[in-house]
This record gives sequence, C-alpha cells and structure tokens, in this order.
Amino acid sequence: MDPIKKSSGNNNKKVKILFFSDTLRELAERTSCLRRKNSAIITKEDGTIISSGFNGPPRHSNHCLVCPRDGFKSGEKLDLCRGVHSEINAIVNAARNGICVKGCRLYTYYKPCQNCAISIINSGISKVIYYEDYNSDVEEIFKESGIVLAKEFNISYYNVKRWIENYIINDNGCWVWQGGTTKEGYGIVDVNKCPRKTMTMNRVSYYLFNGELPDNSSILHRCDNRLCFNPDHLYNGTAIDNVRDMINRNRQYHSKITFEDLDSILEKSLTMSKYDIAKEYGVSYTTIWYLCNGSLPNYLRKE
Repeated sequence: MDPIKKSSGNNNKKVKILFFSDTLRELAERTSCLRRKNSAIITKEDGTIISSGFNGPPRHSNHCLVCPRDGFKSGEKLDLCRGVHSEINAIVNAARNGICVKGCRLYTYYKPCQNCAISIINSGISKVIYYEDYNSDVEEIFKESGIVLAKEFNISYYNVKRWIENYIINDNGCWVWQGGTTKEGYGIVDVNKCPRKTMTMNRVSYYLFNGELPDNSSILHRCDNRLCFNPDHLYNGTAIDNVRDMINRNRQYHSKITFEDLDSILEKSLTMSKYDIAKEYGVSYTTIWYLCNGSLPNYLRKE
C-alpha cells in the first residue's frame, strides 16, 4: 500500500496533528512580538478549527518598537509586557464570536504559561497539545483540573509527505529508505531544525502510523531490515526485547554469545580476567564487563 494513502486512511488524527503544527507556524508569523512567535488554534473533537490567535499587543494598539523585557530571562518580568498570549487570544476570539469552546482541544506551539493554563481551564477546554517546551510548570494544575496535556513531535506534515515518498518496495514488502542513514544503518531524518533533533525513520514511521511512541521504547523490525519503515514490519518493545532479538537473529557482536554461554562466563569471571574471557569468546571487553556486572545477564537469561 502507498504510504501516503496509508497514513491518511489509518491514522487520520495523527496526520491532522502534524498539519496543525504547520498551521501554527504560519499563524505565528503574523505576530508583531519582538521576543517570541507563538500561536494557538482551538478545534472541535473532529479537528474542525473554530478559533485561532497569536501573541501580541491588544487590538488596535501600537506595536512594540523595543521589547520592555529585553535583558530578562524567559518567564521573568511578565508584568512589563503588554502583549496577550496566543492561547488567551484564541479563547477571547471564540468568545467575541459567540463560540463555545467547552470540550474542545487547544493546539499551541509552545507549552502554555501559568496564566494561560488558568484561562484554558476556566474556558472548559478538555485537551491541550503543544510541540515545544516552555519555562513553565503547568502539568500539575492541568492534572488537578482533569485536562489532558500532551506533547507531540514537532514534525512538519509537508516534510512527512516528502520523507515517506523516498522509498522503494522490495520483494519482502519492506519500504526501503533511500535517504540518509546512521552509522548503524538506520534511516534518519531531521524532525527539528533549531535546535537540531533527529529521529530514525523506523521511529518516525511507528509514531505516524501506530500512534503514541512510548518513552524509552525500542522500535523493532520483524523483517530484520534496518532501512525498512513499513509500519506492518515494526513493533514496540523494550531494550530487553531488542537484546533478545539480536541474539536470536545472530546479529552484531552479541551473536557470538548464546544463552548457554552466560552462566559459563559468570563462572569464569571468578578466576579469569575480563580481557581473557573476551578474547576466548571473541567479543569486546565492554560486552563481558556488562555481562559480569549484571546488566545483560538479566536481559538474556532463559525465562
């Protein structure tokens, strides 16, 4: 199946979330704020946009020629600023037009500040999605109020379309990545330009097609092809699953060590140096060090 059609058909909500991030970028360009460009949109549950706003001075007032908060850190001396934050502007714009935002979702580029969080809670919005962190601790107040606060990857929808067209399909049904790779042989893409952040293409694909990407998860291949990003060939696992998979498939230096070798290595470590054990098994000293210090044996022992 074509990746574009698959992404649109099977995970339409995720595609909309990516599209909203691009919408926020374009909307933020309208602000006259000299310090930070931010924007917000409010949508219904089905993704219909009902209101929007960007940060800046009050309606019909003059734009700032010099920022009064120059020289202060982010989040400091907010009382000097006469601008209105984008989240509040989006809520106010909805109110001016007689639109109820109760039960709606708010998308904003940066995590809301404390004042915006209070306004969001009082407005009845049920979920807040943001893409970049901000110097604020609003998680607890949202949790107390029963509002979901979620951070999504800052990935451009247009970049995604370009990425997932850059592939060929082999005889095994793998979507073989044709772009840049890591030194380990995985496809890699930039998901943020400044500061630069990269992700492997198998993680990007899992996130796009299968939904949430759990923290500290390992996205494993059923096909054993590191360049493949076909979501049907990917599954979520742990570091333990990854090590087991490497041994079972005889990949990398761990392939020289079997489950049966583990007890023998631990026994030999009582009388032999780790360097000698590594030489005997044809692996690195680091591998034996981890085995003898309890990191890998727990991962690799038979259950």
